[in-house]
Amino acid sequence: MGQDKGILIYEDKPLLLHTLEAVYPSVDEIILVLRDQKQLESYSLLLNFFKEKSSFEGELRVCLDLKKDQGPLVGILTGLSTLKSNCALVVPCDSPRIKSAFIENMLKFDLGDQGALVPRWPDGRVEPLHAIYCKDQALPVLETLLKSKVRDVKSLLKKLNVLYVDAEFMDAEVFMNLNRPGDLE
Repeated sequence: MGQDKGILIYEDKPLLLHTLEAVYPSVDEIILVLRDQKQLESYSLLLNFFKEKSSFEGELRVCLDLKKDQGPLVGILTGLSTLKSNCALVVPCDSPRIKSAFIENMLKFDLGDQGALVPRWPDGRVEPLHAIYCKDQALPVLETLLKSKVRDVKSLLKKLNVLYVDAEFMDAEVFMNLNRPGDLE
């Protein structure tokens, strides 16, 4: 898009607020992983607004990518590294149709000894950025992948024990993400 997606307006509010408002009723910890200090500064008013206007009583922490410009794998690594619990739902800020029902359904699954819970379509496509990752299994794999200069999230899934759930039975709208200016209309 050529600009920061989180502050773009969609249906009268910034994309980041859509995500935070869907997530906060179901969790007690939100970790927002940002690219750099400049992005943090551009989000500060938005985050203050969310804190003041929402009834979220949990902890909202903001952290910066551990390694700059390395893509979503380093974002997942950064978030999991600062997480208090073992598992985290990872969602992008450019999917404004994420709903609390989707989050609650994802959180109901018992992962057992799995390292991730990932929605998968019947044709094999996966939704790795609308998934749950467990740090005890994912952190070492993430560190190895990044040291090897591997940056795609599907490589992470190949190395983890993954519980795949049928994306077809979920509200497909939650996976919609915005990648072009026309998508905002």
